[in-house]
Amino acid sequence: MPSSEAGSPHSQTAPRCEEPKRTSASLVVVGSVAVDITAQAQTGLENALITHSTAPGSVSMSLGGVARNIAEAAHRVITSNSPELSSLLVSAIGDDHFGRLLTSETSEIGMRVDGLVKTDKRTPVCNMILDSSGGLIGGVADMGGPTTATLDEDAVGFHTWLLPCTTDQHAFNN
Repeated sequence: MPSSEAGSPHSQTAPRCEEPKRTSASLVVVGSVAVDITAQAQTGLENALITHSTAPGSVSMSLGGVARNIAEAAHRVITSNSPELSSLLVSAIGDDHFGRLLTSETSEIGMRVDGLVKTDKRTPVCNMILDSSGGLIGGVADMGGPTTATLDEDAVGFHTWLLPCTTDQHAFNN
C-alpha cells in the first residue's frame, strides 16, 4: 500500500499546538515580586548572644514584593465580590527555585500566573534577621534580579503603558 493512502500514518496531519488563550483582566498590577525569609531568635535571648553567632529560633518564608502584595489584596477583594472578574500580576521572576515557589504559591491562592515572566536573572529575595522581640537586627536584600524594566511586549504578550503617578496638582492643571 502506498504511504499516501488514507489511514496511513504518513497521510495524517500532525496535531498543532494552539497558543494559550489569554483572558482579559479587570485589573492589571505591574511591578516587583520577592520571596521574604524571616529568621527570629527564640524569646528570651539577649541580642548579644545572637550577634556573630547562631541562635535557636524560627525561620519562615512568605511571598512579598509591593506589586505582588497589592495584587493579592486586590485579588481577594475582587473575587470575594465578583468571582467572574480577575486581576493579573505582571512581573519578572527568575527561572529558579524562588521563581517556581512564587508561581506555585500564587496559583495555589487562586491568582493568575500568566503574567509572571521567567528571565535569566535571580528571583528577588529579602532575608531579615529579627531579635527575640521582633526588632530588626539586620538582613540581606538580593534585589538585583529581574525587574519589570526587563519585560518587553514580546515577553509579556501584550503592550503595557506605565504612567508616572503624581500628587502635584500643577501637573493636572498644565
